[in-house]
Amino acid sequence: MDTAGFIEALRADIKRELREEIREELKQELKQELLDELMPLIEKRISKNLFTSKEAAAYLRVSHGTLWLLMKNKELPHFHIGRRLRFRQSDLDQFIQSKMQKNFPKVVEQNG
Repeated sequence: MDTAGFIEALRADIKRELREEIREELKQELKQELLDELMPLIEKRISKNLFTSKEAAAYLRVSHGTLWLLMKNKELPHFHIGRRLRFRQSDLDQFIQSKMQKNFPKVVEQNG
């Protein structure tokens, strides 16, 4: 390979590597911008679907005592944020669905 051919091949390699680096950098920047834009919405949505024990009892239409019993028997997922007890709506919905499945399996199959 002569010098001109070598230089041309080197230029082509450098161009390809630069394109790949630029593409990767752009991809990372876009990801970060998207994440920065979506995180507040995600956090808002998550907190919107978190219930206090009072709200969870109302959502399930059970007494506070029944709610505590379900928690004690580990039938109902819950967690603490600091000292405050919280329930995810998706967990409450899943609990309802499991009770429906247990008590009315044919109805759940037909609608499922």
